Amino acid sequence: MYNVGIYGGSFDPLHLGHIRCIIEAANQCKELHIIISCGVNRKEMPPRIRYRWIYQVTKHIGNVRMHFLEDDATDKIAYSKEYWHTDAQKVKDMIGKPIDVVFCGSDYDENSFWKQCYPESELYIIKRNGISSTEIRKNPYANWDSIPNVVREYFTKKVLLIGGESTGKSTLIINLANYYNTNYVEEAGREISMRSGTDRLMLSSDFTDILLTHKMNELEAIKHSNKVLFIDTDCLITRFYIDFLDDPQNVFFV
Repeated sequence: MYNVGIYGGSFDPLHLGHIRCIIEAANQCKELHIIISCGVNRKEMPPRIRYRWIYQVTKHIGNVRMHFLEDDATDKIAYSKEYWHTDAQKVKDMIGKPIDVVFCGSDYDENSFWKQCYPESELYIIKRNGISSTEIRKNPYANWDSIPNVVREYFTKKVLLIGGESTGKSTLIINLANYYNTNYVEEAGREISMRSGTDRLMLSSDFTDILLTHKMNELEAIKHSNKVLFIDTDCLITRFYIDFLDDPQNVFFV
């Protein structure tokens, strides 16, 4: 058992290969420090999102700590030796104690910068299964099985269906969801609008409930969707009905 280990990467995005490496590394040491490389001049996924992904899959482990490491290289090719040792020293200063082991995937070898920048540490190479963040960024849907559940929400597309009442939207979103083996969000206002027995006597607070309920249903459904989420109606339709039903000329009593 090692005392202190590090495992670094851009995690752009986090994939199952990373998670397998993190789990194996965390089981080999008392403290595992994950270094999230962030290129301030590169088009990358927001660092806070990547941090949250890693936190969500490691929070139960207990011995994992995370750190941001920023650099100004424009791309991976530009991240040359002039950055290596400077950034390695930043990592050592962040951790503040001797690093016993450096974990890396098998896409690196004994001649990589990990060995050169941490010569006092043991290099522990974990076999990777060929999953690539680059390939996922190119086409996340072709690599869906390599994307963790906690990350899939980021790539899931939302398809909104809008239209007038009784035009078949509700039936269509269910058919589409079933056809593509995914989820759908029903119109939240259907039940809420009938609290007075008629949608012509709605209260202003009902519209707030519709907006909040619809959004919460959407946030929950997208967590478990398969590449796409179908949604019936949105806030613009609700806004239309606010204006329409607030007009005294459209109110009647039963």
